[in-house]
Amino acid sequence: MKLLDLVPSHSPLKQNVRYHVESGNGKGIFKIVQHQTHATLLVPKDKFNALQSGSYNLVIKGISTLDDDVIGILSENVDTIRRDLRNPLPGLEIFISVDNTSF
Repeated sequence: MKLLDLVPSHSPLKQNVRYHVESGNGKGIFKIVQHQTHATLLVPKDKFNALQSGSYNLVIKGISTLDDDVIGILSENVDTIRRDLRNPLPGLEIFISVDNTSF
């Protein structure tokens, strides 16, 4: 079950960012699958039955795979762009509510 698409806002990051669930995924129910230019948060079919009614609070983080010298060139030494390229998603908090009666 697909829940969320993650797409970087800066074009240099389109194939140079890795996302992971930093917290809230204690039983490994949620998974992030990386595609060429984006990532998808989903519940794999084999974990679907493990979903229990209730609320889930996830924190997703994005890590840039660009080298610091490349970041300096791409950002043209503009601090805000450099910061965004170095740390593209410092922590996205997501709340998911599940009602198993609708399955």
